[in-house]
Amino acid sequence: MIDVHSHDLPDFYLAALDAAGRRPSLPNFPNWSEQGCLALMDRFGIEASILSVSTPGVHFGEDAAAAALARRRNEYCDGPFDRSGGRLGAFAALPLPSIDAALTEAAYALDVLKLDGVGLFANYEGVFLGDPAFDPLLAELDRRGAVAFVHPMGHASSRTLKLAAPLWMLEYPIDTTRAALNMIVHDVPKRFARIRFILAHAGGALPYLGGRIGASSLIDPRFASLTQKSVAEDLAWFFYETAQATSAATFGALHEAAPMSQVLFGSDFPYCGAPAIEAMVDQLQTRFDRSAADATAKHLFPRFT
Repeated sequence: MIDVHSHDLPDFYLAALDAAGRRPSLPNFPNWSEQGCLALMDRFGIEASILSVSTPGVHFGEDAAAAALARRRNEYCDGPFDRSGGRLGAFAALPLPSIDAALTEAAYALDVLKLDGVGLFANYEGVFLGDPAFDPLLAELDRRGAVAFVHPMGHASSRTLKLAAPLWMLEYPIDTTRAALNMIVHDVPKRFARIRFILAHAGGALPYLGGRIGASSLIDPRFASLTQKSVAEDLAWFFYETAQATSAATFGALHEAAPMSQVLFGSDFPYCGAPAIEAMVDQLQTRFDRSAADATAKHLFPRFT
C-alpha cells in the first residue's frame, strides 16, 4: 500500500509550534521519527508514505516567518526521502494565506525539490478552499496537473462551540466537508479539472451529503447548477483517503459517491498510533480494493511504478 496521509513532526517544527503557542487537539503532539515511521510501515505492509504538515500548518501570523518555515520543512524532506530509499515522500507545505509566497514555494518544491504534490488546508483564517481568493494558486496547480492533499484545519468558529468532543472527533471532518462543498459551489472541479484533489478522512461528510447537495437546484434558485447529475460528477472527481474513515457506514456512502479507483489508503500516523491503524487495516480487509488503490496511487505518483 501507499499511505497518502502521514505526518512529519521534526524537532524544528515542534519548536516553532511551541514558540507560537500552538497546541494540538490531542492532549500532546505525538512522538515522530523517520525510524518510527518506517517501522510502522513495515508492520502494516506499507510500501511508501507521503508526509504532510498537519494542523496548524506553518503560518502563525507573519508571512515572512511562514515562508521561511515552509521552505525549511520542504527542504528537510529531502533527507527522509534519500535515507529511506524513496519510501518516504512529501506534500509541500505552503505559506498560505499569502498567495504570492505560496506560488513561489510551490514552484520551488515541485520543480527543484521534486516533492510529490502540495498540502492544503480546508480553510485559512476562516476562508475556505474554493473561494476566488485562491484562484491564482489553483490556476498554477491546474497548469501543472498537480496533486493536492486537503487536510482539515478546524475553523475558528468550531473552537467556540461548547462541546465535550475535541475538534479532531467531529469538527475536523466537517471542516473538510465545508471546503469540498465550497469548491463544488465555485465550480472548481470544472474550472481546475487537472488538479488531483485528495480529501482527507474520506471527504468528511461529503459522500453522505451528496444527495442533499444535488437537490439544491430543486429548492433554491441561486443554486440552479447544482443538480443530482452535476454533483454526482463532482463527487466522483475527487480522490478520497481512508484515515479514520473505515467503517461500513462510511464506505457505504463512499461507494455511492465515487468509484473505488478514487479511494486511497491513509493512516494519519503519528496522530493515529499502531492500535488505531491496526483497527483501520482490519476494517479495510473486506471493504478496500488494495489493487485498485495501488494502481491509483502509482498513477498519481509515477515514481512508485
